[in-house]
Amino acid sequence: MIKISVVTPNGEIVNDNSNFVVARTDTGEMGFLKDHTPIIARISNGYVRYDEKVVCIVGGIIDVNNNNIIVVCQAATVGATLEEATALMEENRKKRLNENKRKMVDFAEAEKELIKSIKEAKASRI
Repeated sequence: MIKISVVTPNGEIVNDNSNFVVARTDTGEMGFLKDHTPIIARISNGYVRYDEKVVCIVGGIIDVNNNNIIVVCQAATVGATLEEATALMEENRKKRLNENKRKMVDFAEAEKELIKSIKEAKASRI
């Protein structure tokens, strides 16, 4: 058995075991079985497939060593198919963009309130 872990800045997404793993890396698709030669590869936009699951990967590396596969990446989503995992990734990306826009609006409003407060404080000193 091969132990597979997928880790993002938000925590561990996958911690599972499988008899085989297939990964699409920057250099092409690679298959891994038990006792595979150690390798490290980059996954800019790819996936890791094992058993009946697909993990869509953005901005990561895959490390294969001693029947352990560790993927460290910026973002990952799990689905039954590549299409499902990709759709979930896109949905999460849109949510993050909307949250960032909301935070920017909140920051702009706070900045306006601060400027107003500073002007009021200066006016009260006169």
